[in-house]
Amino acid sequence: MALIALLAACTSGLPRPPQTSPSSSPTPTPTPSTSVPDPTTTPPTTPAAPSTSAKPTTAKPPPTKPPRPPLAALPRGGQHILPAYRVVAYYGAPGGDELGVLGGGTPDQAAAAVARQAAKYAGFGRRIQPAMELIATVAQGGPGGDGLYSKPIPASDIANYLAAAHRHKLLLILDFSPGAASSCPRFGKTSSSCSTRR
Repeated sequence: MALIALLAACTSGLPRPPQTSPSSSPTPTPTPSTSVPDPTTTPPTTPAAPSTSAKPTTAKPPPTKPPRPPLAALPRGGQHILPAYRVVAYYGAPGGDELGVLGGGTPDQAAAAVARQAAKYAGFGRRIQPAMELIATVAQGGPGGDGLYSKPIPASDIANYLAAAHRHKLLLILDFSPGAASSCPRFGKTSSSCSTRR
């Protein structure tokens, strides 16, 4: 008994061999598992957050053309002169009837005279639109101080005839005689079709 106890004390720190019974097969030594984890038990992975270093790009919308302004209404209705209307006009310049009957009186007197004359043309298939054709620049026999052979009438005269046209529902047509000037730049327009008259 003493010998057995000593052997037991000496061998207690050593690994003990596995005990097997005669009737059971030897237990295999476990090896590290290399099997693929079960997808049903694997926790889902969190997607990576988008990078904030890149600046977002926004596409600019294509430029759009501004809408066209609506056509102005004519004094006696509608927006188109021809072929809806027959225009009957008197012609002239302020200050006398040498250049036409339009200058033989005040703007209101001229407007009333045009309206009476235009009424005679009613009943021929078109509506009548009376008008005053005012000479806004008068051709001159000499070059004048600017060398253009043309003299504009005062802007106040044009304003008076325009006011009379509004009161009597007439059109006001401005007639320009540019002389030696290029007509478009002189009256606020530029175009490749403008040319200097000599």
